[in-house]
Amino acid sequence: MAQETLARLNDAFRHFFRRVKTGERPGFPRFKKEVSSLTYPQAYDSVGIVGGRNGTWRLHLSKVGDLPIKVHRAPPEERIKTCTVEHEGDRWFAVLTYEVPDPAPPSGDPISPVGVDLGLTHLAVLSDGEAV
Repeated sequence: MAQETLARLNDAFRHFFRRVKTGERPGFPRFKKEVSSLTYPQAYDSVGIVGGRNGTWRLHLSKVGDLPIKVHRAPPEERIKTCTVEHEGDRWFAVLTYEVPDPAPPSGDPISPVGVDLGLTHLAVLSDGEAV
C-alpha cells in the first residue's frame, strides 16, 4: 500500500515538473486526504476469486479477507495480474487484469485480400471487377 502512495506522489511531481518545463501553469501537488482507489500491483498471491455455493463469488484480498461480490460473468481461470479496488459514491468496484496467454495463430490457408471500390453507378465494385 505504501508503494502505491509513493507511486502516486512520484506521478504528481513528474507531471508538475513537466508543466514547469513546458511553461504551463504548474500547480504544485497538494495533499489528498482521501483516495478513491487502491491497487494491488502484483496480485499473483494476494488476490483471488473463489466460487462459493449457490453461485456466490468471493474476492479474496490479502490483509482484508474474503468479500462477497457480484460478477456479470464467470471469471477466467487465468492468473490475476493486478487488482484495483475503487470507491464511487456508496459502491465499491474491483477491476481485475488477467494474464492471458497469446492466442494460437490461425491454421489453414490464408484468405486472399479483396479490394472494394464504393461508387455511384454501382454500390460496390470488387477488385476482380465484379459489381455488387
